[in-house]
Amino acid sequence: MAKLTDGKRRVEIYMMVWNGTGYGPDWSNDFFEVGTLPTVEIGPDVLHCVPDVAYCIEQAQEWSKEDENNEVHVNDL
Repeated sequence: MAKLTDGKRRVEIYMMVWNGTGYGPDWSNDFFEVGTLPTVEIGPDVLHCVPDVAYCIEQAQEWSKEDENNEVHVNDL
């Protein structure tokens, strides 16, 4: 799961693909390239800083529409 913040909103995003018998591994960290993003610690969470959380959610939802096996879950923190 990718934990993202823009300073106003904090979310965790899961992106998985149904493989016929279950969901494959979450690959949201790769999708958002979190290794290149600055981080901030808030309590026990390490969040990756992005310019706009809403835009990231929109991009993940667009990805989910590309294939019926794609699944996205967004949870506010």
